[in-house]
Amino acid sequence: MRVLRNSLLSAYGGYAFRTLYLLLLIPLYARTLGPQAYGLVLAAMAVQNIVWVVQNWGFSFTGARNIARNPDLASRQREFTGQITGRLMLAPLALAVGAAAVLLSPLLQAHPLVAGLAVLCGVLSGFNLGWYFQGRLDFATPVLIEGAGCLLTLGLVLWGVRGPDDVAWVLVSLLVAGVMTQGVSFGIVLRELKLRLATLGEGLAMIRHAAPLFITGGAATLVTVMGTYALSALGTPQDVAHYGTAEKVIVSLLGLLNPVGQVLLSWFSHQISIASGPDAANVARRQFKAVAIVSAAGGVAMLLALTVMPPLLGLWLGPRYDAVGDTLRLLSPLLLIGAFNNAIALYVLVPRGQEKVLSQISVAMAIVGLLAIVGGAWVDGARGVVIARVATEIAVAIAYVVFLRQSRGGLLPRAARA
Repeated sequence: MRVLRNSLLSAYGGYAFRTLYLLLLIPLYARTLGPQAYGLVLAAMAVQNIVWVVQNWGFSFTGARNIARNPDLASRQREFTGQITGRLMLAPLALAVGAAAVLLSPLLQAHPLVAGLAVLCGVLSGFNLGWYFQGRLDFATPVLIEGAGCLLTLGLVLWGVRGPDDVAWVLVSLLVAGVMTQGVSFGIVLRELKLRLATLGEGLAMIRHAAPLFITGGAATLVTVMGTYALSALGTPQDVAHYGTAEKVIVSLLGLLNPVGQVLLSWFSHQISIASGPDAANVARRQFKAVAIVSAAGGVAMLLALTVMPPLLGLWLGPRYDAVGDTLRLLSPLLLIGAFNNAIALYVLVPRGQEKVLSQISVAMAIVGLLAIVGGAWVDGARGVVIARVATEIAVAIAYVVFLRQSRGGLLPRAARA
């Protein structure tokens, strides 16, 4: 338990720094760039996330879990080699998806330099080695590396962003910081492992193995970023800025779950691999206890988003962003429902190897959600997108509950089924 506690402290120390970084950076962008230019930045970041989904391909989840289950040096080398090979094989597809996303957005088409930099940032972030450190329950190292990257980005932005004409510099800053941090990460890992490529067959096997989690994580991320992206194609830059800023607040709050999710995914995967008999039942009970705690925290965050946060956002961002508070109130149910969905997926289903079920639910709900989001943006702008986002998340939660109720006989140890 000491290892778990220390891992959580390290992960949340990094998240506290990242939160402070966003508290400084978001109002800087909003006030310096103005709604129209900031809307372009948010649209570019949406494309970056879409590209990252393809380039990452669920490898981070499988990598962290596999390293946690098989921590010996030979297994780590095999996982690292396969991951690098698979990611290189996916790079052309990620670039093609990014190019298509740019061409479908009139806002991004009008700013090809910004759009191109966003695509490159997405590809680069797909080679992040955080999964390797997480699998070894070493959270201090990636936290320190990411913290250095945040400081570098903030310094470059403060130096180079003076007004709406400096949007490209925002993406340049992100790209430079990404190159520097990736270089440091690879330097650390290559002290104990060798940089070599697997065969094409092994790379394809790695891609197939991670495909269910790509579908799961990719579908969730696409639903998240599609609102901002759809408004960049069907709305105005101001619509993108108002909705995108409120969604960024929601995503940042839900991001509080990322550190504990990274730790507990690896922790529960390891515990399940070594537990048997009564210990297996205890692990299952701990998994659902974690789900309950996280869901309660999501409920508290929802209440804050309904009451305290909207007026604070007005002070934080300035008078040109008054509509952000109203949008945040409408999006607030995502904090409770999203916390529950995230916990069920990462604390219960992934450690128990239920990627196929996750992918099936995610694909079905993503198709419905993406259609609803695009239709909502077409019919009612940002408000239509909000309604579609909340409805989709509720549908995912219902699907998870139905699956768990139907599979209690085989998924969990008997003593933990209640």
